[in-house]
Amino acid sequence: MVDLHIEDCEREGKPAEKSYKGVFNVRVSSDLHKKAAQRATAKGITLNQFVKRALKRELHEENEVE
Repeated sequence: MVDLHIEDCEREGKPAEKSYKGVFNVRVSSDLHKKAAQRATAKGITLNQFVKRALKRELHEENEVE
């Protein structure tokens, strides 16, 4: 299926990889949302900055394991 998609994209001159805008929604429980917002406030940063740091930390740790 993926191979067919790549072939179609090549034939049509389209990029085979999805582009990313850098914006996405994450659904979490209200309790997790509250805790993250409170922790961000305690650190003096926005919730967005808090989540960005968490993602970077998680991806960094994952890359070290590979």
